[in-house]
Amino acid sequence: MMRMLSCVGLVMIGCGTQSGPFRATIDASAAPNTALVEVYYASGEPGSMPIATPDILAGKVPAATVAMTWSGGFLVGPGYHDMPVGVGGTATGPLYIGVIGLGPTETGISGGAWSGPIDDPGGAMVELKLDPTLVPEVWGTQAETGKCYRLNTGTTMVYITRPDDPDCDGLTGAQDKQPYAFCDPSATTGPAHDACQ
Repeated sequence: MMRMLSCVGLVMIGCGTQSGPFRATIDASAAPNTALVEVYYASGEPGSMPIATPDILAGKVPAATVAMTWSGGFLVGPGYHDMPVGVGGTATGPLYIGVIGLGPTETGISGGAWSGPIDDPGGAMVELKLDPTLVPEVWGTQAETGKCYRLNTGTTMVYITRPDDPDCDGLTGAQDKQPYAFCDPSATTGPAHDACQ
């Protein structure tokens, strides 16, 4: 039986008519070090506000020109490979599913997977296989609510984050002067320092 370790609500981006629930099968056989999988999902037309993550600010990776920002998901584990994962609820098309494989250590990432748009999610059975070469950037300071991820699927950049803190720097509301750029309060110079201004 599948065990949900934590759950957050589905964030609707855009509107549309309701469809039925769907299920996804997560295959982690290509990433045998996987201890947990995190499944994220969103529905409706995606947003397009790219986030300046720590790696992007440091110039390690190029900034995205097209990006999705969405949240909602749960942890499944430990060791659930080739098991049907019921996401449940209602969803409008297109629907998107992203998967992050977590290794045995807190910071270990075993791989990722991405569904692309599912135009008619009602009753869909989606099969996703973890790809150990699809390793996301992981960052964030809100440990109690989890980390944030930037997943480069090769065709689009996906940000798995939270609507109240999209840059995952721990600042919310009026505290966050640049809500789409990661602020590093320990930085004395550079773009991460400038994002705090």
